[in-house]
Amino acid sequence: GETVVFASTDASIEKFTSALVYINVTNIVTPDGDDEIDFFVQTSYDKGTTWEDIANFHLDNGDNAVEPQFAIISIGPAPAGVGVFVHSDQVLADNTNRDLPLGDRLRIVVVLTGATAPTYAYEARVSLYG
Repeated sequence: GETVVFASTDASIEKFTSALVYINVTNIVTPDGDDEIDFFVQTSYDKGTTWEDIANFHLDNGDNAVEPQFAIISIGPAPAGVGVFVHSDQVLADNTNRDLPLGDRLRIVVVLTGATAPTYAYEARVSLYG
């Protein structure tokens, strides 16, 4: 599959404690039944050396011509009792999220899978708070 990455590289994100991520898929065509598109919203706690999945927004053949599709992902401060967590980089289950705090970087990774690459168009917006 193909991977397309949008990433924030500005260290000034460190001063924020929460984010709202909006992904709007305005066009999707998956020619074959095995074609899929996954949008992984990720954060880093070590200045981009490793990345952690926060959310997965999954689209497949059943989503053809059902437009627009959108996801709103809220990332907030660490919830009480958060301790050790298992590293997750582009493996989070379809349409799920993890309750992790915002790190020092944020990115959206788009992963395409299937015999024939899907075509798609989307816009993403991130609002930072804190």
